[in-house]
Amino acid sequence: MRRGLGKVSFPFLFVLMMQLSCVAVAEQDDDFDWIAVTLDNDLFVSNDNGYTNGFYVTALDLSDNKEYMPTNDFWVWPLLWTLDDSEVEGAVNVYSIGQTLLSPSDIMIEVSAENELPYAELLTFFNTYLTANVNTADRISTTIGIIGPWALGEETQKTVHKAIGADEPQGWDTQL
Repeated sequence: MRRGLGKVSFPFLFVLMMQLSCVAVAEQDDDFDWIAVTLDNDLFVSNDNGYTNGFYVTALDLSDNKEYMPTNDFWVWPLLWTLDDSEVEGAVNVYSIGQTLLSPSDIMIEVSAENELPYAELLTFFNTYLTANVNTADRISTTIGIIGPWALGEETQKTVHKAIGADEPQGWDTQL
């Protein structure tokens, strides 16, 4: 298992930065209309074949009141020119942070076969802004993330497997 400040500090700072961004937006808009927590994990199906874990926290600010529309955030400003110029009748601003893990079908083999999915993880933050009127609906989105060891996939999977008594995955040294 990897240890050391360098491996943990960057993802920690990334997650902290994204959470602080969400908090700043929440304070600006008073509060979010919805907050959702999503957990997808192989523990529910007892199988590590492919998509093995997903954990996401999502906050949504939405309105169909023309007097109050959620404001778009700086994450999507470079894309605003792509939105329809028509009058907006409803809007949704979505913020989400999460981690996605992939693993091969046999986690006990150290090097996966060529036709197998590799060990891979993705730690992401995204902001999506949706607008709608009678005739159109538009969406713009910005996603930033980390792939590879700094996304902490090995640590996540091994911790979950230890907690539920599942086999320890052997191939994280070959991850993307």
